[in-house]
Amino acid sequence: LALIPLRLLNAWLAGVADCDETYNYWEAVCLLAAPHPFRRPLQTWEYAPEFALRSWAYVLPYAAISRIVDNSFLAVRLCAVALPFALAEASLVKGMEKRFGPDAGWILLGLLASSAGHAAAAPALVPSATICALAAWSQGRWLKGDRRGAVFLAVLAT
Repeated sequence: LALIPLRLLNAWLAGVADCDETYNYWEAVCLLAAPHPFRRPLQTWEYAPEFALRSWAYVLPYAAISRIVDNSFLAVRLCAVALPFALAEASLVKGMEKRFGPDAGWILLGLLASSAGHAAAAPALVPSATICALAAWSQGRWLKGDRRGAVFLAVLAT
């Protein structure tokens, strides 16, 4: 559970580092969650019906959460992006500890806490970060002996 405050602080302080995240995912979330037609964000071309390169399925849950929290970027980023990522990492650490002992759990905790890749992925609203979290959660479930949960999460990740 030590990773949770670390990932939430990272989501609070880190900027949006990727232009794909900004325009291809956050913009779509804002478009779906915009409460007033006068202040609606623009639709990016990837989601336009004539091109239809991206599915709305990935951004729809985030847009629903955004509507609930009154279109708060920070609330969505903390509660719907970084927190699930941190919980998935915690599941992986607990699974490692259960399967291989407390020393292995502490080593993994140190590696995850110092990982630049996980620090960048935790607050990012991109499918690859979501898949990373689902894979970590799946591996944690597998290490704990929950095969059905692990398979479900692995299938969900793909």
